[in-house]
Amino acid sequence: MWAKSLENNSSKWGTPRRQETLSIFDPVKTAEYIRQIEEQWRIAWEELDQLKKRQENPKQLRQIPLSLDALEKSWLESNNFRVDSSKWEMWLDLLSEVEFLINPEKDIIELKVDWKKEQLFTQEAAIRETQKYGKKLPTKLDWQKISASYWQDWERLSKELWLKPVGYWDWPKKKFYLDNMAHFWAIDSNDKLGYSIHFDRSNILINQINNTKNFLPVRSLKD
Repeated sequence: MWAKSLENNSSKWGTPRRQETLSIFDPVKTAEYIRQIEEQWRIAWEELDQLKKRQENPKQLRQIPLSLDALEKSWLESNNFRVDSSKWEMWLDLLSEVEFLINPEKDIIELKVDWKKEQLFTQEAAIRETQKYGKKLPTKLDWQKISASYWQDWERLSKELWLKPVGYWDWPKKKFYLDNMAHFWAIDSNDKLGYSIHFDRSNILINQINNTKNFLPVRSLKD
């Protein structure tokens, strides 16, 4: 139950599939898409394996044929990305009793309790606002490299990158999850797919996110 509710602009269910929709399932195109994904993962895992060797054998650094220049440019800003919220409306989630500010487009919120001033973005808002301010969102591969460079050293990772367990807002359930994990957006550099990055004290999970209307924090790359 909401004190204020967002406008429901979702499309109706049950719309018949058109010919162009059915063409998505063309077996040749599907096979080629799967091949491309497998190749991307193969390259990513090779780089991660070499990063592990670098961590275990720092003296052999020059012998590893890995472009470290790309890694050095993948460090994050020291704080989560945010925009001016001085003219936003105050809303209240009656179910979770969480107060927040919301922007006119209804796609960015700012928490008022627990993590005051932290902002959560939909995928569209994250892309729009970072581009507006000349910032760059990390890709899935950026996050993989960043996490691999610390090699599961959570204490150092969280301290140096200031990873905050802000939580996220689940749009379909209209519910806040203010948990002990750090959630961030990642965007694929080619097709703008959204990925949710979950850090906890034991591992990092990178999952493709189906609902880009979910609200997650944003951490941009350093210039």
